[in-house]
Amino acid sequence: MKFDLKVIVLLFFIVMVVFSSIFSNNRNASRHVAGVLIDMDDPFGLLTNATIKKSINEIEQFQNKKVLLEDVKLSSIETHLNKINGVEQAEVFLYPDGILGVSVRSRKPLFQVLDGENYFVDQYGVDIDNILKFKTEIPKYLGSMRQENKLEITKLFQCLLQDDFLSKELDWISEESGQYKMKMKSYPFEIFLGSNKNLRNKLGKLKVFCVYYTSKPRMKDYQEINLEYNNQVLVKNQNG
Repeated sequence: MKFDLKVIVLLFFIVMVVFSSIFSNNRNASRHVAGVLIDMDDPFGLLTNATIKKSINEIEQFQNKKVLLEDVKLSSIETHLNKINGVEQAEVFLYPDGILGVSVRSRKPLFQVLDGENYFVDQYGVDIDNILKFKTEIPKYLGSMRQENKLEITKLFQCLLQDDFLSKELDWISEESGQYKMKMKSYPFEIFLGSNKNLRNKLGKLKVFCVYYTSKPRMKDYQEINLEYNNQVLVKNQNG
């Protein structure tokens, strides 16, 4: 019985491919997670690698036991990490060498709330714990933050900080019964904004007044200026 040489060669290659695939699968099945590599985008330093690793180990004890690559549940780890306060987005993946890669982008504080608890709020109105009690140069909100006006206050900060002048000067904002006050870093007087309406007009008057104030070095006894009224700026002196 004669066999076609081409058929024999073809069968040989098929057998080799099958065995190679089985060998590769067995080898990969026996591979374990070789470590964890964390890439953190956190300019404020509110999160630490230790915090992320601790959260990962709540699901998989990579440091205390060997975990097979095929048993790693990437989506579960991502979901767990995204629940950490201060994390905006986390992505988890595996490198070819068996390293677990973790990419974390932190939330960016828009302002800091000083009401005894000392925490941050981002542009979406989400609270960020200040566990390490960082002192930052970002604007402050003085007083207790109420949920019913939190979104309004967040939008006010966003609006003010979009202005180039105030993005460098805004020190703090306070609110009482829907009426707002603010303070700038380079000027001693407080500023009464009143409501959050007509902000563009109010900011225009504020800038003009700051130029006027800077040009009058002897006039340094202003305690408060009022921007609530149209086409005018009311001034309150320290002497009343």
